[in-house]
Amino acid sequence: MFSYQEIGRILKPFRNDGTLLALIEPGFENDIKKVKAIFIRIKGQPVPFFIESLEIDNDLSYIKFEEFNGPEVIKSLNGSDLLLRESDIKVKKKKIIKGFELDDLTDFIISDKTSGKKVKIISIEQFPQQLMAITETDHTNFYIPLIENFITDIDIERKIIKMNLPEGIFNL
Repeated sequence: MFSYQEIGRILKPFRNDGTLLALIEPGFENDIKKVKAIFIRIKGQPVPFFIESLEIDNDLSYIKFEEFNGPEVIKSLNGSDLLLRESDIKVKKKKIIKGFELDDLTDFIISDKTSGKKVKIISIEQFPQQLMAITETDHTNFYIPLIENFITDIDIERKIIKMNLPEGIFNL
């Protein structure tokens, strides 16, 4: 028996060839690229749909499933959850903790290995291209991009996010 993780949802048909537009949660882009099938929850059960083509642009994905040749079938799937088997998700930090929201990152400490600085998150803001942590150090606010490649570890219990940030980010 497989366990499944929700990774996004179908938004709407995108082209007349059966391509659909989906919203993928940040952090699952590499996992979705490596699978042959994505599961869609239909009547409470995960049903596999085999990927013919996939294009990812930030958090939006353009997916064409095998044997989908028009927008009619996709319309019936609008708003459906997209799932991956947990065994297909390679990085454990991607697992979502029930009840954990972005605002819960407020008061976390970002510990940067590159500069040696430790800064406290005072708020989180969603920008069109990325999620930003607003931090304060020496009475100055800094915007730190919460990019998967920069994050090395997240310790929720101790409220610490360990990162390798680009050199000089605190000098901007």
